[in-house]
Amino acid sequence: MEELFLQIRRDSWRQGSSVRALARTYRVHRRLVREALSSPVPTPRRTPRRHSPRLEVFKKTIDQ
Repeated sequence: MEELFLQIRRDSWRQGSSVRALARTYRVHRRLVREALSSPVPTPRRTPRRHSPRLEVFKKTIDQ
């Protein structure tokens, strides 16, 4: 992902391409292009916390 950010930033500086043109070129969302232009490092992805409501009742028994 950092390589993609670097390429987007480089094309923006060299060619002066717009956000829409960069998004079209790299086939990504315009939001990602804006993020790449504002920061050289992508924000870390969050891992969703998943729970299982049906299993909650039995978790203590399973852990034992």
